[in-house]
Amino acid sequence: MSHLSHSPASVAAAGSSPAPADGSTPVDVQQLHTGTEVLRALYKELPQIGLSSGKALLLFVVPLTALRRRLRPSNDTLQRGVAFATFAAIFRSVRTALRVCSAVHSRNALSGSRSSAISSSSSSSSYAADEGLPAAASSCSSCATCTGSRSASTLSAVLMLVTRALDTLSTRLRCVALLRSLLTSLLRSAWRYSVHHPESAAAAIAALGAIQVDSTIPSSIVVSWLSIRSIRPYLPDVPYGPTIMMCLTGAHILSTWISKPDELHLSYKFFLDVHGGKSRAAYRRLSQAPTFLQMVVHPKTRNNYADLPKFWIAAFRRALKVYAPLYTAFFIFSKYRSVPNFAKNIVRSSCFLATYCSLAWFAGCWILDQRIYNVGDRTTLAKLVWISGLATLIERASRRAELAAYCTTYSVDCIYRYLLKTGHVRPIHSIGTMLAAVALGLMFKNHKDQPVLLTRWILGIGTEEN
Repeated sequence: MSHLSHSPASVAAAGSSPAPADGSTPVDVQQLHTGTEVLRALYKELPQIGLSSGKALLLFVVPLTALRRRLRPSNDTLQRGVAFATFAAIFRSVRTALRVCSAVHSRNALSGSRSSAISSSSSSSSYAADEGLPAAASSCSSCATCTGSRSASTLSAVLMLVTRALDTLSTRLRCVALLRSLLTSLLRSAWRYSVHHPESAAAAIAALGAIQVDSTIPSSIVVSWLSIRSIRPYLPDVPYGPTIMMCLTGAHILSTWISKPDELHLSYKFFLDVHGGKSRAAYRRLSQAPTFLQMVVHPKTRNNYADLPKFWIAAFRRALKVYAPLYTAFFIFSKYRSVPNFAKNIVRSSCFLATYCSLAWFAGCWILDQRIYNVGDRTTLAKLVWISGLATLIERASRRAELAAYCTTYSVDCIYRYLLKTGHVRPIHSIGTMLAAVALGLMFKNHKDQPVLLTRWILGIGTEEN
């Protein structure tokens, strides 16, 4: 009878072409259509992909080269710049493909639900009339299943390869069916997540591609930075939380800088050495014998506070060299430009850094005034240098969270280096790679909380016409 053509077997085969006579795998027409749409979208996106890669390369290479006062970038800078450009290219490509697949998935689900409703209503009445059954019992119970299988047809190629690979091991493995089912469910879950969060999935995949270009990316400092930024949207909003974090990290970092400077990251140690305002010989002497703190802070006078105003002015000048170029770049690329805010931000940030360094030395001078002679003890230093974190209150509220995340990154890296030094942990490159990919995925799941310069200007998130 004609009404029996709506059987489960015929419905399951509706999304693909008939099976060839030679027994080869049938061609999924819907999958071919989806692949064609993806390729067409990628072809249209090629100019934007190239533009994003160029912006990423310039934004990474030019500032670093200028800060190092060189005319030509170093090989390491070029390598990381190419890795950043690779990240941008892979991100835009994967994101475009996932957005197309998501649109096809939604369109197929909508059309499938409509056709299922029409066919079930017409076939149920005829089947019930011919067989003498109630209309409710004659509906095809597999329509929902076949609609779901058609919506996931973009995974058929991957699942086919996985199935064939597992079938070759069927003589050696006893749980092939269980492994196949588990892997299939994991792939389907990953696919659903990628369709609903294309930016997150694209960032994780692009991170893996960038690491292939530069294997030094998943270092402890980069993984710490990415991890902290990825969990920030999920942390509770605590009043003056960034200032509290700056006090805690200041106690840890500054006490380590004086007593155990080798446990700090080289770049941050260099930053503290520069803005500490002392010579390398003085720092070397201080690390070897911290009791000479008074001779290092103010060698020309015995007054512990006489040189602080002079030191603050010199520190303010050093801070201007950091923040003036930084805010100039933000001013150039910003959509809303305000000269008064530009000048105010430079002054406030410079005052913050000058006060931060001055309060750190002030704590050391207070130790001398109180005749606490075990200056080299890290615990004693940490109890006093935390006061430097109060300088964060000078900054505007939006900047305090960024400063807290920045200093927390180096504090976590310092703890990791200490554990590495004592042998409690050992570096594993694969774990660092996975942590970096997962952290980037979480960051771009909340891409609205990330810097506009990265998300909008380089990667083009939010620039599409809705």
